Amino acid sequence: MNTTGPGLCLAHVGTVVINRKARVGADCRIHAGTNFGEGRGGAPVVGDGCYIGPGAALVGGIALGPGSVVGANAVVTHSFPANSVLAGVPARLLRTSDAPWSSSSRSSSRTSSKKSSKKSSSS
Repeated sequence: MNTTGPGLCLAHVGTVVINRKARVGADCRIHAGTNFGEGRGGAPVVGDGCYIGPGAALVGGIALGPGSVVGANAVVTHSFPANSVLAGVPARLLRTSDAPWSSSSRSSSRTSSKKSSKKSSSS
């Protein structure tokens, strides 16, 4: 079974450790120096379209909701909902975002804004 979904982006050359029991959703971006480790009987499950910053660690049977952002060197030891912005050791919720960071969401919003500007200019 694959550990990661389609569209994975490994942003830089470097060490990325993903435990074989961990699951990473589609269209995620993972930077160097990250670790997805097993602990307390479970491994991380990361939703689609998440951004994992350099040096971050996700440990244990946690779930990270789709569209979430984990800041550099954060240590995630608890689950967080969709579109969470996390930082710190241990990671804490800074805010939630209505605008996911992922490139797939940005490209679809650009497409829809181009369509709406074409409509307004033709009026």
